[in-house]
Amino acid sequence: MKSLLTLWLFISSLSFAQESTQRKLYIGLNVSPEINGLLLGNSVGTESSTPQIGYSSGINFAFRPNKMISLRSGINFSQKRYQHLHEGLIFNSDIDPTSSFINTSTVETEVSYGLLQVPFIFQFNPQGSPFFVSAGLAYNYQLESSPYRVFHYGDGTVQVSAPVFKEASNISASMSIGYELNLNDRLQFAFEPYFQYYFVDHIISLSNLYNIGIRTSFNLGF
Repeated sequence: MKSLLTLWLFISSLSFAQESTQRKLYIGLNVSPEINGLLLGNSVGTESSTPQIGYSSGINFAFRPNKMISLRSGINFSQKRYQHLHEGLIFNSDIDPTSSFINTSTVETEVSYGLLQVPFIFQFNPQGSPFFVSAGLAYNYQLESSPYRVFHYGDGTVQVSAPVFKEASNISASMSIGYELNLNDRLQFAFEPYFQYYFVDHIISLSNLYNIGIRTSFNLGF
């Protein structure tokens, strides 16, 4: 009986928190473990990509004019990682002009770089419920990176290089579903699985970066 009473008090406290005063402005912190991968489109040779784990974290802002709509933005830093393998390539060294024999080469690329992100997200809570869906765009500024690249030529020669890719801009689109929990009258916790797609990749040509992650955030209402 005592356990049932304790459970009832806990559920009642959560219900009270959910029904507390609706704040208009929220400022908070977020962190997101994520999987980074590539959608490939090069028709030359054979490509494959191995997704790796990255992360994103930053400061988020939200304006909520009513219980159903939120406009979100912020500033995030994100670390992206993935591996890329390109087989079946033909370089000059792969061609023997005397015998007309042609070998093929393979290029392995290990990529890791940082992004500064400014998202612009529209969030909708159906009938003011704690469950929500969101979608939007983000401006991404890619910081300088030096991928680790290994060339395995058909004649057996191996060459290691670290080409430097300069800063560049990119636009990404994202969508998510999530749940918000009001811990008290001002403090809110949000849990949000998401998918993010980048329109351009400046390192691997004819490919597009994507992220699948889970964003958690603590937000303070004003």
